[in-house]
Amino acid sequence: LEYEVASVRMIEGGSRAPINVLAEFNFGPMNEMADAINAARKSAGISEPRNPSRIELPYVPLAMVVQLAFGTLNHMSVHLQAPDWIDDQSRVYTIAAITPAGTTASQAQEMVLNLLIDRFGMKFHTEARPNEVYEISRDDKQPLRLKESAGPGATMATPGFRPNPGPDGMPTFPPGVTRLMTLPTHARLQAVNLPMSEVAKFLGTALSAEVTDKTGLTGKYDFQLDFDPGINGTPPPNLEPAQPLDKALRSLGLALTKKKGEVQVTVIDTLNKTPSEN
Repeated sequence: LEYEVASVRMIEGGSRAPINVLAEFNFGPMNEMADAINAARKSAGISEPRNPSRIELPYVPLAMVVQLAFGTLNHMSVHLQAPDWIDDQSRVYTIAAITPAGTTASQAQEMVLNLLIDRFGMKFHTEARPNEVYEISRDDKQPLRLKESAGPGATMATPGFRPNPGPDGMPTFPPGVTRLMTLPTHARLQAVNLPMSEVAKFLGTALSAEVTDKTGLTGKYDFQLDFDPGINGTPPPNLEPAQPLDKALRSLGLALTKKKGEVQVTVIDTLNKTPSEN
Protein backbone atom coordinates (compact mmCIF):
# COMPACT_ATOMS: atom_id res chain seq x y z
CA LEU A 1 0.00 0.00 0.00
CA GLU A 2 1.49 3.32 -1.11
CA TYR A 3 0.45 6.92 -1.58
CA GLU A 4 -0.51 8.07 -5.06
CA VAL A 5 1.92 10.98 -4.65
CA ALA A 6 4.38 11.59 -1.81
CA SER A 7 6.93 14.34 -1.22
CA VAL A 8 9.44 14.36 1.66
CA ARG A 9 11.64 17.38 2.40
CA MET A 10 14.25 17.64 5.17
CA ILE A 11 14.93 21.02 6.80
CA GLU A 12 18.10 21.33 8.89
CA GLY A 13 19.29 24.11 11.16
CA GLY A 14 16.18 26.24 10.88
CA SER A 15 13.70 27.16 13.55
CA ARG A 16 10.78 24.83 13.91
CA ALA A 17 7.56 26.41 12.67
CA PRO A 18 4.82 26.27 15.34
CA ILE A 19 2.18 25.00 12.92
CA ASN A 20 2.15 21.27 13.55
CA VAL A 21 -1.52 21.30 14.48
CA LEU A 22 -2.30 22.66 11.00
CA ALA A 23 -1.44 19.23 9.68
CA GLU A 24 -3.92 17.42 7.50
CA PHE A 25 -4.07 13.83 8.62
CA ASN A 26 -7.43 12.20 8.61
CA PHE A 27 -7.07 9.01 10.57
CA GLY A 28 -6.21 7.89 14.06
CA PRO A 29 -5.11 10.43 16.71
CA MET A 30 -4.92 13.34 14.26
CA ASN A 31 -8.51 12.79 13.19
CA GLU A 32 -9.64 12.67 16.82
CA MET A 33 -8.04 16.11 17.25
CA ALA A 34 -10.21 17.57 14.47
CA ASP A 35 -11.75 20.30 16.65
CA ALA A 36 -8.37 21.63 17.79
CA ILE A 37 -6.84 21.36 14.32
CA ASN A 38 -9.72 23.18 12.66
CA ALA A 39 -9.59 25.95 15.29
CA ALA A 40 -5.85 26.38 14.69
CA ARG A 41 -6.37 26.45 10.92
CA LYS A 42 -9.06 29.11 11.31
CA SER A 43 -6.84 31.27 13.54
CA ALA A 44 -4.10 31.00 10.90
CA GLY A 45 -6.47 32.26 8.21
CA ILE A 46 -7.03 28.89 6.53
CA SER A 47 -10.71 28.71 5.63
CA GLU A 48 -10.91 25.65 3.40
CA PRO A 49 -11.84 22.35 5.09
CA ARG A 50 -9.33 19.55 5.49
CA ASN A 51 -9.05 17.31 2.46
CA PRO A 52 -9.75 13.68 3.46
CA SER A 53 -7.42 12.43 0.72
CA ARG A 54 -4.49 14.72 1.57
CA ILE A 55 -1.82 14.21 4.19
CA GLU A 56 0.45 17.09 5.13
CA LEU A 57 2.83 17.10 8.06
CA PRO A 58 4.65 20.47 8.16
CA TYR A 59 7.93 20.94 10.04
CA VAL A 60 7.71 17.83 12.22
CA PRO A 61 10.53 15.80 13.80
CA LEU A 62 10.76 12.29 12.43
CA ALA A 63 9.52 11.00 15.79
CA MET A 64 6.01 12.13 14.93
CA VAL A 65 6.02 10.22 11.64
CA VAL A 66 7.42 7.07 13.29
CA GLN A 67 4.85 7.26 16.10
CA LEU A 68 2.03 7.66 13.57
CA ALA A 69 3.27 4.59 11.69
CA PHE A 70 3.29 2.43 14.83
CA GLY A 71 0.26 3.95 16.57
CA THR A 72 2.09 5.52 19.53
CA LEU A 73 1.50 9.23 18.82
CA ASN A 74 1.36 11.31 22.05
CA HIS A 75 2.62 8.37 24.11
CA MET A 76 6.19 7.42 25.08
CA SER A 77 5.36 3.80 24.51
CA VAL A 78 7.24 0.84 25.94
CA HIS A 79 6.21 -0.88 22.71
CA LEU A 80 8.60 1.16 20.53
CA GLN A 81 12.38 1.56 20.71
CA ALA A 82 13.79 4.11 18.28
CA PRO A 83 17.03 6.12 17.93
CA ASP A 84 17.19 9.19 20.17
CA TRP A 85 17.89 11.53 17.26
CA ILE A 86 14.35 11.20 15.86
CA ASP A 87 13.25 13.76 18.50
CA ASP A 88 15.86 16.30 17.31
CA GLN A 89 14.04 19.62 16.87
CA SER A 90 16.85 21.10 14.75
CA ARG A 91 16.15 18.61 11.95
CA VAL A 92 12.53 18.59 10.83
CA TYR A 93 10.64 17.25 7.84
CA THR A 94 7.71 18.31 5.72
CA ILE A 95 5.73 15.43 4.24
CA ALA A 96 2.88 15.81 1.75
CA ALA A 97 0.98 12.93 0.19
CA ILE A 98 -2.28 11.96 -1.52
CA THR A 99 -4.11 8.80 -0.53
CA PRO A 100 -6.22 6.83 -3.02
CA ALA A 101 -9.99 7.26 -2.74
CA GLY A 102 -11.59 4.92 -0.20
CA THR A 103 -8.43 4.42 1.86
CA THR A 104 -9.26 3.10 5.35
CA ALA A 105 -7.54 4.20 8.58
CA SER A 106 -5.51 0.98 8.85
CA GLN A 107 -4.46 1.26 5.21
CA ALA A 108 -3.40 4.89 5.68
CA GLN A 109 -1.28 3.88 8.69
CA GLU A 110 0.35 1.13 6.64
CA MET A 111 1.16 3.71 3.96
CA VAL A 112 3.05 5.80 6.55
CA LEU A 113 5.00 2.69 7.55
CA ASN A 114 5.84 1.89 3.92
CA LEU A 115 6.89 5.49 3.32
CA LEU A 116 9.45 5.19 6.13
CA ILE A 117 10.71 1.89 4.71
CA ASP A 118 10.94 3.24 1.15
CA ARG A 119 12.24 6.78 1.74
CA PHE A 120 14.18 6.42 5.00
CA GLY A 121 15.43 2.84 4.63
CA MET A 122 13.76 1.83 7.89
CA LYS A 123 14.27 -1.72 9.10
CA PHE A 124 12.76 -3.08 12.31
CA HIS A 125 11.93 -6.23 14.21
CA THR A 126 9.62 -7.19 17.07
CA GLU A 127 10.67 -9.01 20.23
CA ALA A 128 9.10 -9.94 23.56
CA ARG A 129 10.68 -8.36 26.65
CA PRO A 130 9.91 -8.86 30.33
CA ASN A 131 8.30 -5.78 31.84
CA GLU A 132 5.91 -4.68 34.51
CA VAL A 133 2.31 -4.56 33.32
CA TYR A 134 -0.65 -2.88 34.96
CA GLU A 135 -4.41 -3.23 34.69
CA ILE A 136 -6.98 -0.61 35.62
CA SER A 137 -10.41 -1.92 36.57
CA ARG A 138 -13.50 -0.94 38.58
CA ASP A 139 -13.03 -0.91 42.35
CA ASP A 140 -15.98 -2.89 43.71
CA LYS A 141 -15.56 -1.27 47.14
CA GLN A 142 -15.77 2.31 45.85
CA PRO A 143 -18.46 4.21 43.94
CA LEU A 144 -17.50 5.40 40.48
CA ARG A 145 -16.56 9.09 40.67
CA LEU A 146 -15.90 9.84 37.00
CA LYS A 147 -17.66 12.70 35.23
CA GLU A 148 -18.80 11.69 31.77
CA SER A 149 -17.95 14.33 29.20
CA ALA A 150 -20.84 16.51 28.06
CA GLY A 151 -19.61 16.55 24.46
CA PRO A 152 -16.62 16.71 22.14
CA GLY A 153 -13.73 18.96 23.02
CA ALA A 154 -10.22 19.77 21.92
CA THR A 155 -7.71 17.08 22.82
CA MET A 156 -4.48 19.01 22.43
CA ALA A 157 -3.06 22.36 23.46
CA THR A 158 -2.97 25.31 21.10
CA PRO A 159 0.29 26.12 19.21
CA GLY A 160 3.02 27.57 21.39
CA PHE A 161 1.21 26.66 24.62
CA ARG A 162 3.49 26.73 27.66
CA PRO A 163 2.04 25.75 31.05
CA ASN A 164 2.58 28.12 33.98
CA PRO A 165 3.32 26.75 37.45
CA GLY A 166 0.42 26.83 39.88
CA PRO A 167 0.57 27.39 43.63
CA ASP A 168 1.37 23.70 44.22
CA GLY A 169 4.33 23.78 41.82
CA MET A 170 2.54 21.83 39.08
CA PRO A 171 1.61 23.43 35.76
CA THR A 172 -1.88 24.76 35.22
CA PHE A 173 -3.52 23.71 31.96
CA PRO A 174 -6.18 25.70 30.14
CA PRO A 175 -9.65 24.15 30.07
CA GLY A 176 -10.61 21.98 27.13
CA VAL A 177 -7.27 20.24 26.55
CA THR A 178 -5.92 16.84 27.48
CA ARG A 179 -2.39 17.12 28.80
CA LEU A 180 0.02 14.95 30.77
CA MET A 181 2.90 16.50 32.70
CA THR A 182 5.31 14.14 34.45
CA LEU A 183 7.85 15.35 37.03
CA PRO A 184 9.68 13.54 39.85
CA THR A 185 7.24 12.77 42.70
CA HIS A 186 4.29 14.33 40.85
CA ALA A 187 2.45 13.73 37.57
CA ARG A 188 -0.76 15.39 36.42
CA LEU A 189 -3.18 14.11 33.80
CA GLN A 190 -5.91 16.50 32.75
CA ALA A 191 -8.36 14.44 30.72
CA VAL A 192 -10.99 15.99 28.45
CA ASN A 193 -13.44 13.81 26.52
CA LEU A 194 -11.11 10.84 26.99
CA PRO A 195 -12.10 7.14 26.76
CA MET A 196 -10.56 4.77 29.28
CA SER A 197 -8.47 3.11 26.58
CA GLU A 198 -6.67 6.43 26.06
CA VAL A 199 -6.44 7.02 29.82
CA ALA A 200 -4.57 3.71 30.04
CA LYS A 201 -2.12 4.87 27.34
CA PHE A 202 -1.38 8.14 29.13
CA LEU A 203 -0.80 6.31 32.41
CA GLY A 204 1.50 3.91 30.58
CA THR A 205 3.49 6.90 29.33
CA ALA A 206 3.88 8.25 32.87
CA LEU A 207 4.89 4.84 34.29
CA SER A 208 7.00 3.70 31.29
CA ALA A 209 5.03 0.46 31.43
CA GLU A 210 2.12 -1.22 29.71
CA VAL A 211 -1.27 -0.31 31.16
CA THR A 212 -4.41 -2.14 30.00
CA ASP A 213 -7.98 -0.94 30.39
CA LYS A 214 -10.11 -3.61 32.09
CA THR A 215 -12.78 -1.24 33.44
CA GLY A 216 -15.49 -2.11 30.92
CA LEU A 217 -16.42 1.59 30.83
CA THR A 218 -17.48 2.79 27.38
CA GLY A 219 -17.94 6.53 27.96
CA LYS A 220 -15.59 9.49 27.59
CA TYR A 221 -14.62 11.37 30.72
CA ASP A 222 -13.36 14.70 32.08
CA PHE A 223 -11.14 14.62 35.18
CA GLN A 224 -7.81 15.64 36.68
CA LEU A 225 -5.58 12.97 38.21
CA ASP A 226 -2.49 13.75 40.30
CA PHE A 227 -0.17 10.88 41.24
CA ASP A 228 3.43 9.91 41.95
CA PRO A 229 4.90 8.33 38.76
CA GLY A 230 7.89 6.87 40.63
CA ILE A 231 10.49 8.77 38.60
CA ASN A 232 13.97 9.25 40.03
CA GLY A 233 15.25 12.80 40.11
CA THR A 234 15.08 16.08 41.97
CA PRO A 235 11.64 17.68 41.89
CA PRO A 236 11.31 21.42 41.18
CA PRO A 237 11.15 23.75 44.20
CA ASN A 238 7.76 23.99 45.93
CA LEU A 239 6.47 20.88 44.16
CA GLU A 240 4.18 18.93 46.45
CA PRO A 241 4.60 15.11 46.25
CA ALA A 242 1.50 13.32 45.01
CA GLN A 243 -0.11 10.15 46.32
CA PRO A 244 0.66 6.78 44.72
CA LEU A 245 -1.25 5.99 41.54
CA ASP A 246 -3.31 3.20 43.10
CA LYS A 247 -4.68 5.58 45.75
CA ALA A 248 -5.29 8.31 43.18
CA LEU A 249 -7.30 5.91 41.00
CA ARG A 250 -9.22 4.63 44.01
CA SER A 251 -10.49 8.17 44.58
CA LEU A 252 -12.17 7.85 41.16
CA GLY A 253 -13.60 4.42 41.93
CA LEU A 254 -10.93 2.55 39.98
CA ALA A 255 -8.38 -0.10 40.97
CA LEU A 256 -4.79 -0.71 39.84
CA THR A 257 -3.23 -4.15 39.63
CA LYS A 258 0.48 -4.69 38.97
CA LYS A 259 1.80 -7.89 37.43
CA LYS A 260 4.93 -9.35 35.91
CA GLY A 261 4.60 -9.98 32.22
CA GLU A 262 5.96 -9.49 28.73
CA VAL A 263 5.41 -6.75 26.19
CA GLN A 264 5.94 -6.87 22.44
CA VAL A 265 8.52 -4.21 21.53
CA THR A 266 9.14 -2.95 18.00
CA VAL A 267 12.86 -2.17 17.70
CA ILE A 268 13.96 0.11 14.87
CA ASP A 269 17.31 -1.25 13.69
CA THR A 270 17.97 1.14 10.78
CA LEU A 271 16.58 4.58 9.98
CA ASN A 272 18.31 7.12 7.74
CA LYS A 273 18.28 10.78 8.68
CA THR A 274 18.26 11.87 5.03
CA PRO A 275 15.37 10.60 2.91
CA SER A 276 15.84 9.40 -0.65
CA GLU A 277 15.01 11.89 -3.40
CA ASN A 278 11.42 12.60 -4.40
